[in-house]
Amino acid sequence: YQERAIEVPEVQVVDAVTQVSAPYTEYIDKAVPKVVTEPVQCTVEIPQRPLIEEIPVPVPYIMTVEAIRQEPENHIQQMIKQIPKVTMEYRERLVEMRSFSGNDSSPAVGSNYHPATSSYHPATSSYHPATSS
Repeated sequence: YQERAIEVPEVQVVDAVTQVSAPYTEYIDKAVPKVVTEPVQCTVEIPQRPLIEEIPVPVPYIMTVEAIRQEPENHIQQMIKQIPKVTMEYRERLVEMRSFSGNDSSPAVGSNYHPATSSYHPATSSYHPATSS
């Protein structure tokens, strides 16, 4: 035979005690000293001494400095460029100018325009320059 362990329930009776805190408030008077500060006027004599005047004294100091001088080198390179030659061709054109005068309903064509000068004449209020085509 082999022995086996078998669990057997066993009842144990125990007393349980629960403690709950019950705080209470108690006021106790405590004396605190009141501090009062009052100013007091007091005259104290201080001996007078002559003032000390400070004078700067130069201290010899040697400073080593390097000076670098930079000069630009000019490189000139000549190149031949072709530039187109511009020529102006002037053409004379006749420009039609219309002016309305008074009661006349027909326009006067070219009455205030001189073709050789192409300029503005004050008889009309508009200027129409010659345009090239």
